[in-house]
Amino acid sequence: MKKDIYIIWIGGIWVSAIARYYLAQWDSVYWDDISHSVLTNNLEKEWVIFCSLEEAYKKADISKVLYTEAVPKDNHELILANEKWTTIMSYPEALWEIANDKKLVAIAGTHGKSTTTSLTSLVLKNSNENFVAVVWTILKEFNNK
Repeated sequence: MKKDIYIIWIGGIWVSAIARYYLAQWDSVYWDDISHSVLTNNLEKEWVIFCSLEEAYKKADISKVLYTEAVPKDNHELILANEKWTTIMSYPEALWEIANDKKLVAIAGTHGKSTTTSLTSLVLKNSNENFVAVVWTILKEFNNK
């Protein structure tokens, strides 16, 4: 079922990966950030809609608001989402929701996580497995996303 999702401060590599996951599910993604970057410009080209949360509520039936832990708890958009009784999830909660009913390969450590995750994702991409990869870097093998 298609959802309308709003993401506060989408510009981080990890949060933009979550946005792309929702887009791949044919959900609508709306966003705001305190600055623009190559990542946010690319997301706009991929149909992620830039607007305030107030505007998003006028355009869509926002069912979920996601945020990174860098967003302060007194952020006006978090407060508005609370007032509207919208489901609010941090990035780790959203990632857990995505992975909850799937087989999961998680790669952790101090150095080499992105490289190891990238290589693992490429192996899966070239297999018959149906998979979702959340890689904290941009890969040319995944259309520079």
